[in-house]
Amino acid sequence: RSHFVKDYLQTVPDLHVEYFPAYAPELNPVEALWADTKLHDLAHFCLHDLTELELATATALRNKHHHPPFHAVRWR
Repeated sequence: RSHFVKDYLQTVPDLHVEYFPAYAPELNPVEALWADTKLHDLAHFCLHDLTELELATATALRNKHHHPPFHAVRWR
């Protein structure tokens, strides 16, 4: 949307540009997965280091993969 981009787009007439909203979690299903993971699996979780966070996150996502459906968060 900047002038730089608009000027460039005028030099490429065959290029079609589609504008997306800045933030639209309802259009991205991964947002619901992460929101559910943070709300249910990692809530009130006291971490000692990033390795522990990585392990807890990987375990939570693996469990969701093997035991669907996860608790989908409704976006308003």
